[in-house]
Amino acid sequence: MADEYVVSIGRNDAADDYRHILPKDTILAQDTVDFQGPLAGFISALDKCKSTECFLGACDMPSIEPKAVEYLFHKAEDSSGAVPKWRDGRLEPLHAVYNCNATRRASRQVVQEQTVSMISLVDHLPRVKFVSVEDEITPLDPELRTFLNLNTPRDLEKLERDYLGRESR
Repeated sequence: MADEYVVSIGRNDAADDYRHILPKDTILAQDTVDFQGPLAGFISALDKCKSTECFLGACDMPSIEPKAVEYLFHKAEDSSGAVPKWRDGRLEPLHAVYNCNATRRASRQVVQEQTVSMISLVDHLPRVKFVSVEDEITPLDPELRTFLNLNTPRDLEKLERDYLGRESR
């Protein structure tokens, strides 16, 4: 169980549209930076976060495995974060644990340099621990559902069919 839940919403989003669907103790963080994308939302959420470490989960990843998150928190101890990494070198920065203070500092550098991507943020963190998806996450989540990404209606249909056992409507 987390100490706090912070949900980032867009600069032009109405907070009331979210309050009725989220638990009452959820903290809403409205984007405050002048660019769009996941990093903008993360920076806004970090500003509201009181915890020492935080888990960043993308809104289009509905099947996050709690054991994998717990493992990332464990791996992040004494570092600036724990980021899953595939054998081919791809990173999962939107499914990672970050040290909030180190990440705030790195995000300021990234914004100043105008290299506003999650990968650039990870590159600016001083002591990141990379966690092997295949060797360390797979034993905790054999189907790797934790990295399932829903970007299209077809993706949602596949989730319903493959994981929920329901036929599409």
